[in-house]
Amino acid sequence: HDQREFLSKCSMLMFVSQRTYPEIRPATVKLSTKYNKATEMDMQKAHRVAEYIYGSKDTHCLILAPKSMKMVSSADAAYAEHTDAKSHSGGTVGFESETACHFAFVSSKQPVIAKSSGEAELIAENKVADTVEW
Repeated sequence: HDQREFLSKCSMLMFVSQRTYPEIRPATVKLSTKYNKATEMDMQKAHRVAEYIYGSKDTHCLILAPKSMKMVSSADAAYAEHTDAKSHSGGTVGFESETACHFAFVSSKQPVIAKSSGEAELIAENKVADTVEW
């Protein structure tokens, strides 16, 4: 397999996960850790995620109007999830609503090693708070 092709496909997946398909973000983040050392299996995984996008491009996401302009957010962390002992942050930002009315999704490897699951949660909350502030 070609590393350039893998990088190109991962870049496309990252763009799409930020704009349209937040549900692929965890897989995309995991694949992006394989830059310049992707195996054939990693390429197959990236291809499978791309096939999901192509297969579901005709579906529509209905977002109902929020009941208020009150902004809500949630954050969570997976402690020591990665092989280098770093944790993983995830979260959403949106408006208070009866249904999901989220407009921002965060999913990323934490830049530092947390000493505990509580510290990993604080790092995740800080990451989501950056999105709320923006």
